[in-house]
Amino acid sequence: DTESMSAARRALRQQRNSLLPAARIPPEILRTIFAFCSEVDEPQMHSDVHSFGWLAVTYVCRRWRDVALAHAGLWTHVSFALGPVWADVFAARAQKMPLIVHF
Repeated sequence: DTESMSAARRALRQQRNSLLPAARIPPEILRTIFAFCSEVDEPQMHSDVHSFGWLAVTYVCRRWRDVALAHAGLWTHVSFALGPVWADVFAARAQKMPLIVHF
């Protein structure tokens, strides 16, 4: 059955990924790295080209995405550079943290 084969492939991929050195970095260190990245590589929009900057870390793997999404402090700098939808996403992910808004 196709669904069970897909599930088996996902499980093998996750098992393989867990053996990579980057997968063994503790979440506390990942948060520190992500915080540094957010300070030096801000998302921007140049005419019609978007640069997602540090947000790229959320697309590396599921674990990195989970760590980044769970770290409310990463999302406190709300910028309208990528548009109002992304500004809303940042504000929601910052949870109850104080926001710094950039227009």
